[in-house]
Amino acid sequence: MSNNSREEDKNFDDQDILLEETDIIWLTDLQSVLANADTPDGAAVSERNTKYLNLLENKPGNDLYVSQGLNTFNNYMFSEGVQTEKIRKEAIECSISEYEVFEAYNEVPNEPPSSYLVDKTAVALSKSQVVNKNLPNDPQELEVYWDSILSVIQIILISFVNRKIVSTYW
Repeated sequence: MSNNSREEDKNFDDQDILLEETDIIWLTDLQSVLANADTPDGAAVSERNTKYLNLLENKPGNDLYVSQGLNTFNNYMFSEGVQTEKIRKEAIECSISEYEVFEAYNEVPNEPPSSYLVDKTAVALSKSQVVNKNLPNDPQELEVYWDSILSVIQIILISFVNRKIVSTYW
């Protein structure tokens, strides 16, 4: 500080604070400690090194030292929903005529269960023959027909939605 600033210091009251910037580069200018083992300083340095090594050896399990793991922040815990398996999305499509649904719903098979094993071509032929049949002309039969169709469609949709819900959460 110059003489001029010292004169200004005399004008300050006890309550005034004077702040100045100082050079702090000397804090980073740390000299390394190197000493030859033959010199008297070398014996002191090697003694400090052995004390430090003993300190490091006694550190694990000692109550005087705090583990670094205790000084860190805990990570956020994952919720159970994040730890589940990946949710798979599927697209399932089916094409069927209303009359096939009606016949399948109302028809009671009289054949033994062994006759259900049929060739795929025979099933395709029977489906094509069913599509060509006419719908009932009587309004009451038609209403029963559409009611049964709607109930079958509802059953199919409910089972499909329930399966999707179950596969999503299980």
